[in-house]
Amino acid sequence: VFPGSEEEILHTYPTGTTSTHEAVPQAIQNAAVEAEKCLGVGAYNACGVMTRRAMHSLCEEKKAQGKDLFEQLKFLRDNHAITPDLWEWSEELRVLGKHGAHPEWEEVGADDAEYGVKFLSEIVKYVFILPYERSQKRLKENSKKA
Repeated sequence: VFPGSEEEILHTYPTGTTSTHEAVPQAIQNAAVEAEKCLGVGAYNACGVMTRRAMHSLCEEKKAQGKDLFEQLKFLRDNHAITPDLWEWSEELRVLGKHGAHPEWEEVGADDAEYGVKFLSEIVKYVFILPYERSQKRLKENSKKA
């Protein structure tokens, strides 16, 4: 993009993403990467649906109990698998997915899709990547002490 031009970069590929980290389970990686791809090509409704799918996979991975995604996310919050702030974000992803999937709901826009991918990335980072990295650090520290 040149100064003064009206062109705008919407998305670059490949993206720097946490969703392909080795600590992230495959089902969640697949949905998160697909959400990122949908965002990149402007398929915002599909992006919303895929962020919701990733959250559903996260709930399955963490053995969340409940009859639906709403209850499963509350279970994760109530059992401290996610913080209250992350629960709010996960609720936004749940609703974003409903918007993307149901024609009677308002369509997902570019900003909401982008926020959805960012929220998902942060939730995945908190639930899978940070605990993994802490455990790796402890392993290295313990091996130095031995």
